Amino acid sequence: MDNSVLNATKNKFGVVGLVSELDLKREDCVVKVKSDDGSVSEVPSERIRGKISLEIGANQVKTFDVYASKTTSKGKEHQQWAMYEAMMNWNPRIHGNPNEEPTKVILNGSVGINDYLGQDGKAHSILKWNINSANTKVSPDEPLGCSLNFTGFVRKIVPEIRNDEETGRLNVELLGVDTKGAVYPVGIIVPEELVEGFTGFYEAGKTGNFDIDVVMVHVGDKKAKKKAFGKAASTNINTGFDIEERVMRGGNEPIEEPEDEDENGNLIDNGWLNPEAIKIAIKEREKILTELEKNPPKKTTASAPAQKTSKFSKKPDMNSTDDDDDFGF
Repeated sequence: MDNSVLNATKNKFGVVGLVSELDLKREDCVVKVKSDDGSVSEVPSERIRGKISLEIGANQVKTFDVYASKTTSKGKEHQQWAMYEAMMNWNPRIHGNPNEEPTKVILNGSVGINDYLGQDGKAHSILKWNINSANTKVSPDEPLGCSLNFTGFVRKIVPEIRNDEETGRLNVELLGVDTKGAVYPVGIIVPEELVEGFTGFYEAGKTGNFDIDVVMVHVGDKKAKKKAFGKAASTNINTGFDIEERVMRGGNEPIEEPEDEDENGNLIDNGWLNPEAIKIAIKEREKILTELEKNPPKKTTASAPAQKTSKFSKKPDMNSTDDDDDFGF
């Protein structure tokens, strides 16, 4: 194993939720199919794309992107195509059949990154939650929720500050690695009760595996001011908005540089990420984002689209910070 090469990091999410809204479209498309001889042809097919919003807790709704074509790049039918077709028939709470309960589902998948150009002309990033499987065979007693298991490189650790005061929590920026060896940021929060345990094991530059819960937090509500006469309108106009907090619940000890070898004398990949390779990958990512700003695409959108037992147990959406890297990057 070459430690200067970044292998894709492992991550997996699971969510149990009630379907709140469905916004899926089934449409014709063309798929580029690569033959065994290397030639590429365009094959007519169809696809299902859009969004699914799930209730993952009391007053908590999280949205997932859906995109799948019936034909794969190898010219075969997508193994999960029937699953995506079934999604079209789920019963949402909003604009669904009011005589039936909203469909309860289990989703599994992995996260990635979506870099896009905002209306301000700056590059922005948001996590993509890619669905790999969906199942409606869920126990009525199964609790609602969304959790992520993520292996990443600790890039930054800073106190969370709100209203110019520290909250006691930590904002941590993790870096994952995609299948092309590129890094992407995932911001998480260490709750106050885990700060001592986390900082006892981790500092910037370490690699670790963490269990994370996703919580949707409503902020920005404003109470209606007292009126000179009469009362406030029946509908709350200042309703605020939801933000996604990814809250650490536990973690394993840091992953150390591998020493074990396979039968051929090669180091066994244990998930450790070389800080020097990470430094190079960060610079490459910065170049890509700068290029996105300098040469925007023709069409832009304004909106983004078994382990060792843990030694320590159980903000607004934060993908990165502007501070210098703690470990000198």
